[in-house]
Amino acid sequence: MKIRFLHLFIFIISISFSTYSAQSQENKRSYYVWAKSGLSIREEAQKKSEKIAVIPYGSKIEIIEISDNELTITVFPKFRYTDNWIKLKYKDYTGYSFKGYISEHKPPAISENSLKSYLNKNYSLTNEVVVKPENCDYAECSVSSFYTYKEGVTYSLSESEISSEKSISIPSLNTLQAFILSTHFCSIDPKAEIQYFDEPLPTIRVVLDKAGCDFTITTLGNFTVINWWSGC
Repeated sequence: MKIRFLHLFIFIISISFSTYSAQSQENKRSYYVWAKSGLSIREEAQKKSEKIAVIPYGSKIEIIEISDNELTITVFPKFRYTDNWIKLKYKDYTGYSFKGYISEHKPPAISENSLKSYLNKNYSLTNEVVVKPENCDYAECSVSSFYTYKEGVTYSLSESEISSEKSISIPSLNTLQAFILSTHFCSIDPKAEIQYFDEPLPTIRVVLDKAGCDFTITTLGNFTVINWWSGC
């Protein structure tokens, strides 16, 4: 069932990718802050520059320009993320911030605990498919659901009495933001093992020692795929 589920999800991603790629990108979009502790605005595009203000998580900002200067941060051992500084405007403040925490996608509210609810609030649902196997009367039998959104986002869910698996594909969401989204809906245990691989595809893998919520983040071109699973 899981192999079949994965094949269907990959097929939906390919459809979504084609649709999203064909859409016009001319419309100006809003940008949002993804830093959970807030994002600092500085006078210059460098880390030691004086701090002007801190932009709260989820705030909307305006990008003025992208700087040539870069900043590298360490998210966890073996995973370092590099991105440019940007000049931005937030309310009456104008200054420089790290681009890695800025996205066209709106982050989930701190109180949001449902991935499907977050998606339905922020994206336009275009299709929903539910697959229920016939004559299924045992615990491992899964019901699978697939959702596609106008913005190129896809979401799939497979649930049984003993386990569940969720997958989401989002265009133009960087690995740093995907890690924030992943941990929002799957809190990391201090004992969790966090791994990062560059090959064959850039992938982050978080695994607990016991049954619980684990996840992987994989970059596929312009798309980032997050897969959560829990149970036995």
